[in-house]
Amino acid sequence: MALGLVLGARLAFGPVTVSGVHFDVHSLIYCGAAVLLGFQLVAYSVAIRFLMLTSKLLPPQIGYGWAAGLSSNMDWGSACRPSWPASPACSGC
Repeated sequence: MALGLVLGARLAFGPVTVSGVHFDVHSLIYCGAAVLLGFQLVAYSVAIRFLMLTSKLLPPQIGYGWAAGLSSNMDWGSACRPSWPASPACSGC
């Protein structure tokens, strides 16, 4: 993402020639695609990390304490709650 942003910013001012290779508008399009792809990857990783921490699929880590308080009303047995008064499969729930 950062490389696409830097190269794209340079190509925005005009074409660049490096060792006889010309970088122009088409290279700028690839730089824009790299920036978009990088942003989507970062946003996806942050969203997945947040969802995994709040659903307790990952152990809490230092620096992610803000996510631990969001799922205080969830517990591991919430999917095992019986709808009947008692169930042998969920006797410990």
